[in-house]
Amino acid sequence: MLSANSSMQIFTSRIFRIAAMWSLIFVVALGSLMGVYGWAQLERAQEDEISHLQERVDEIVNEIRHEGLEELIENYSDEFGPLWPQQEAEYFIEESEVLLLVTVGERAVLGFAQLSADLGLSYSDYPIGDNLEDIVELRTLRVDFGDDITVSGGLARSDEIANAKSFIHQIAFWIFVVLLPLLLVYGFLLSGYVISQLRGLSHSLASVEGGNIEARAATSDSHDEFNQLALDVNKMLSQVGRLVRNLENVSVGVAHDLKTPLTKLDHRLQRIEHDLNSPDDIRVHVEASRSHLQTLLNTFNALLRLGEIESGRRRDQFRKISLSEITEDVADTFQAVFSEQGRTLDVSIIPEISIDGDADLLAQLVSNLLENVLDHAKAGGTAWVRLQRNTSGAVMQIGDDGPGIPAPEHARIFERFYRLDKSRQAPGNGLGLSLVASIAQLHGATISLHKDQPGTVFDIVFKT
Repeated sequence: MLSANSSMQIFTSRIFRIAAMWSLIFVVALGSLMGVYGWAQLERAQEDEISHLQERVDEIVNEIRHEGLEELIENYSDEFGPLWPQQEAEYFIEESEVLLLVTVGERAVLGFAQLSADLGLSYSDYPIGDNLEDIVELRTLRVDFGDDITVSGGLARSDEIANAKSFIHQIAFWIFVVLLPLLLVYGFLLSGYVISQLRGLSHSLASVEGGNIEARAATSDSHDEFNQLALDVNKMLSQVGRLVRNLENVSVGVAHDLKTPLTKLDHRLQRIEHDLNSPDDIRVHVEASRSHLQTLLNTFNALLRLGEIESGRRRDQFRKISLSEITEDVADTFQAVFSEQGRTLDVSIIPEISIDGDADLLAQLVSNLLENVLDHAKAGGTAWVRLQRNTSGAVMQIGDDGPGIPAPEHARIFERFYRLDKSRQAPGNGLGLSLVASIAQLHGATISLHKDQPGTVFDIVFKT
């Protein structure tokens, strides 16, 4: 049951006003169309009625003009005489025949004496029945012939006229008394449904605004527009949640990753002040300070790079490039590094795989993943780079047989500043895999981490 407040909200909503307006327009248009049709039928029936009445009266007038009144009375007199009884009138009315009356002065000389008519076309009532209590409405026509002679005719309304009038009345009833209220009720229910769906979305957005970034709009198994809108809103909220978490991670990451080098830099500056008389010590402090500054610059450069990638501006520079050649060039560069560390890098690349993309960014993607392998793979272990075709395009796989990443950490490894080293003592800023994910997303690729395979294995699927 709707509350009074909810009902008022529906009545005052723009949706209901639009529904009511179009319902009224539809009803008026339909009523006008049907009314015009009914009126045309009525006019046609009335014209036929007048024409029939006019022809019959003109026929009597012409007979008087050519044969005389006495001849006319003689021709139309029957066993009842020149004045016909009321019972005969009922037969004329049932058969849609014209009732006639010819008068001389005030005296009826032929026809139905009870017939009265005004000059020209008019309407009059005619009594019938045993006690003359029943009344029939007639359309009448009276013509003055001259010599104080008048000819009058009366014709009961035909069934066509009655049907046309009944049709018009029924159309007015069904359209304005039945259809319009039904349309307004339907508009009310439809508006209530729309408002309830929008209210659900509004509550979800209000929850997010209140700080609950995990709030989502309710969805159903239906495939209507509101469910699709809810799915789109949830997709947007998920993206907003991801961005909020990224922002939180950036804030925490910046606080952690910048505090250590800044603290060390401050310490070195203090040491320089203390060792002003020892050039050799100052040189050591300056070199260490430059190293700390370089760490800061690397972090800021990585953040700027991320911002540039995620803005999508680099997509304007896409061109057809050979993913096979880029991957092979980067892998060849890392072969020597792996050999120096006593590790093996297996390379298996299908040639002539091309995509639309940015060569520099794709080279960085491969480089960052191989650097991740170097940082976390076991000593003497094996790593690999593979590129092959699949049903959707191409799949690149970079992995190793090392200790792997703990399952609880899989969902967060692509977040900015997220590091497995909680103490943050190891080199790095936690942005390498974030750059990889952003580059893959920019190229319309999907990146995933194998869960059921030993070591750390990344799959990047490209659409060619």
